[in-house]
Amino acid sequence: MFPVEKRGRVMGVFYLAIPVGTALGYLVGGVIGSKYGWRAPFYVGAAPGVISGIAASINPPSRPSASSIRRE
Repeated sequence: MFPVEKRGRVMGVFYLAIPVGTALGYLVGGVIGSKYGWRAPFYVGAAPGVISGIAASINPPSRPSASSIRRE
């Protein structure tokens, strides 16, 4: 879905998001859990997924056709 020149950067951002998201989850979950109880972090953690799901169902991303993919 990305041109050859940008694929390395896109993959780098993708793989950086995994540990950063995990660290933010631990930090935010710990702060919210200590203030509001153990159930609240689960609601907060579910919110981005629900928002992303709704956004993806409203306007699904377009994908290139097989004939338009450049072989290298």
